[in-house]
Amino acid sequence: MAQHGFAPAVLATPERNFPRDFQQNAYTWCVISVDAPEWYFCPVYKTILGKQEDFDKICSETPIALAPGLFDVPKADTPPPIDFLRSLPEVDTAGFWGIYALVMEKLGFPVKLCVGSGTNARDRVLGRMRDYDRQQLLPRFVKLAPEAGYTITHRGLLC
Repeated sequence: MAQHGFAPAVLATPERNFPRDFQQNAYTWCVISVDAPEWYFCPVYKTILGKQEDFDKICSETPIALAPGLFDVPKADTPPPIDFLRSLPEVDTAGFWGIYALVMEKLGFPVKLCVGSGTNARDRVLGRMRDYDRQQLLPRFVKLAPEAGYTITHRGLLC
């Protein structure tokens, strides 16, 4: 048993000769279908994506585009360098939802990273970025960074 009290997942890794979109969908399914307590995942995941057939249909109808190089990051032996995060595609004016990374810096201090999602039905990622601009509706610990003198130096899309 792992420290969190349930058996670790056994992930069936897709073969490398499959297309990347298939691999990323298979890895995602492994993560969201792990046998874990209900509190471990948002219950919406298991409700909407409860069966692999449903998940596969959603993936085929709404493909996810990953940032360049992101697919290989989880498989690397070391975390990505900060320059990788700075190279993520900028959040622009397109009206879509996504997962973003904020690089926050303060001279003489370690770089901070915030990963979040912009999934509001109307405002999407740009609405979330406006929240950061206005310093409103920020997660509790993210709010501490600007208060401590950190500034957001890059806003990049992960997917």
